[in-house]
Amino acid sequence: MKTVRCAFTLIELLIVVAIIGILAAIAVPNFMNARTRANVARVMGDHKAIGSALEMYMLDHNDFPWPIGNGQGHSGYSVYVEYLHELTTPVPYIATVAYTDIFRPQRENTQWYPEDTIYSYQYVSYNGSWARLSNVSAAMHDRYFKGYCVSSYGPDKGANGVEWVPIGGSLASIYNPSNGLISAGDIGRFGGDVPAATVLGG
Repeated sequence: MKTVRCAFTLIELLIVVAIIGILAAIAVPNFMNARTRANVARVMGDHKAIGSALEMYMLDHNDFPWPIGNGQGHSGYSVYVEYLHELTTPVPYIATVAYTDIFRPQRENTQWYPEDTIYSYQYVSYNGSWARLSNVSAAMHDRYFKGYCVSSYGPDKGANGVEWVPIGGSLASIYNPSNGLISAGDIGRFGGDVPAATVLGG
């Protein structure tokens, strides 16, 4: 009796491999887009929590944290959320300030604390230490106001200066997913007496 052997031909195998390759080419970008959207949502959620804590602090102190002159680190450009210890002690407006900006590509050395490295969200107060830097103060024409910005580098993983928007900065520095999921711009949340013309980025 003759035995019939069944097997795939080389052409059939190549067709199957090609189909799997096409499906992978469709699925992988969609997966990466979903991951980016999830990261953006996480950043906005973090900013909302930090913003709520800042608003509660404002109600008690009639100003947002500076912070300066109390041993907290800050660069010559802005401060970082992880240095806002005023929000956790002595009154816990928020459980922790140890947030990480997941879009920051690597840890960076701060100007005054080169041994320290930060990859927290950036924080600026328009009536605080950042606002009184000479270049910022000149741009504000010495008109300080009680407002703040908490920002993330955004999916492009670069600083675009969203904190400058309320004092004449470019609206292009605000991340907008309609320009492409990984487009230029920072994710920022503004609060307090920020001018109404500012378009919120988060």
